[in-house]
Amino acid sequence: MEIVRAAVAFVVFLAVLAPARWVGLGPLYGKAVLVVAQAIVVPTQHFPLLAKLDNLTLNNLEHVVILTFALFLVSTNLDFASRLSRFGPALAVIFAYHVIVVILTIKVQATQELLTSMNILVLSPAEFRVVDWLRYFAYDLGLEIAPFVMLILTSAWNLTASREQRAGVENRACPPRKKKRQRAGGPSRSGRRHLAAAAIGLGSLVVFASAAVLYGRWRETEPRHVEAHAKIGHLLWNSHKDALAEAQYRIALAGRTTDPEVFYNLAGLETRSGNRDAALRLLGQGARMAHTPEWRARFQKATVVIQARSTSP
Repeated sequence: MEIVRAAVAFVVFLAVLAPARWVGLGPLYGKAVLVVAQAIVVPTQHFPLLAKLDNLTLNNLEHVVILTFALFLVSTNLDFASRLSRFGPALAVIFAYHVIVVILTIKVQATQELLTSMNILVLSPAEFRVVDWLRYFAYDLGLEIAPFVMLILTSAWNLTASREQRAGVENRACPPRKKKRQRAGGPSRSGRRHLAAAAIGLGSLVVFASAAVLYGRWRETEPRHVEAHAKIGHLLWNSHKDALAEAQYRIALAGRTTDPEVFYNLAGLETRSGNRDAALRLLGQGARMAHTPEWRARFQKATVVIQARSTSP
């Protein structure tokens, strides 16, 4: 019976697919996924470079959505409320899954573009391999597995409904005997298992969070990552986005950058704010980082100018 149900669902899927493409369901669904992904990525991105994600397109995301709708229609063992309670959350999970796919794809594409066009390494080679592998597993492989997962879930839901219906008929014909009460005094064996599973899960979460925090702190002092913050700060500075540039410069400074331009530009920002002492300290630190005569001359000239302003009435 379930094989027939799957075959009918596939026929319904093919029947709906053509008109769905004609009305542009694929681009519309992809746009909705992209909007949600953009709302997550743009405010939380580590390097503030992306403002819009309109140039990203992913194909065939809507296929599993249409198949899920077809499976919803053919699940005749379930009443309408039961179908909604099962397929509704399934569609929500599929949508969230597609959002994750888009976020991973954005990470991969942005990393490749920045490295190729500006020689900025926003992810280490190991981090890029992990993100690219996750993107492959989620998009290339995941979109092929998702229909089979939905078919298996639908079969399980319909078979469970059939067994429950048969059990209901048997119970009405022969009422079950009352079970003996459990002894009081202490949790049951299943309760102890649940507590142990909860403790293991909580412990694993704490270990994972601690490892993530420690890795994040180490990452902010890794020379290549610090260099990326400095370069992105220069990029934002040249685009006249001073506030964003200053934030990147401060992170690079905390990571012990050796880029003299970071100190020079930060000193300029401090001078504009009237913090001449802070500007002079930055110029002194930057002068020690300067390895070319041109940069040493720039630091010396800026120091003289600020000192002259400080002593002038």
